[in-house]
Amino acid sequence: MLMLKQLFSPEVHDICPNCGEACAIADVLCPKCGKNLDELFEQLPDSGAPSVAIPKWIIFPIAVKASRAWRLLNSLILIITLVVPWEVVYSDMGFKPFTVSGLIVLLRSIPSIPSDLSYLLHSGCLFCVSMGLIAIGHLSLMLYTVLNLLYASLHIENRYQNFRKALSFCVITSCLVFLRIVTPMMLIAPAWGYWLACLGLLSSLWLEVADLVANRPYVQNPSPKAA
Repeated sequence: MLMLKQLFSPEVHDICPNCGEACAIADVLCPKCGKNLDELFEQLPDSGAPSVAIPKWIIFPIAVKASRAWRLLNSLILIITLVVPWEVVYSDMGFKPFTVSGLIVLLRSIPSIPSDLSYLLHSGCLFCVSMGLIAIGHLSLMLYTVLNLLYASLHIENRYQNFRKALSFCVITSCLVFLRIVTPMMLIAPAWGYWLACLGLLSSLWLEVADLVANRPYVQNPSPKAA
């Protein structure tokens, strides 16, 4: 009888680290938030480890549907930037300026990565090194756009942790495209599509940070005085 009682009416022994719901010792998933309890407890730090206080504007709660919609919006913005002007090319021969789309800029810059980065081994051309880093940012931005769209549309938010790590890596390395702002190019200026890509990238970076922090149970909200 005792075994049957424990099976059908288990005593509460645990508290979900994610939402604070009381859980039975036999529960695998939290009955309230649906998180895997084993994974949550594995992520808990040692008892003596200090918790990390993150500003509230970073760790505001994001519903699953809202997060997915935000991801889809970011992907839509980044996809649009591939077909709109990224650069305006001027001529010193009196020809009319023309624009180059984002996809052409990205595809044109990627093959030059090895030659541009080879200047790191020399004393030399900081401009070429900067262009190589920007090209890496372009490649990462393309990968992030594809992966982010798959991540949101296939509803795999909490199933593949490695997928989330790949997203975080891509969005961080994509920030190398910001070097274009401080890297002047003769007769070439950024067009509005480039600034739209920067906006989409900043939005994506904010989402990835907020999503990553929100899934870390050891992160605590700052106290009102600290805020």
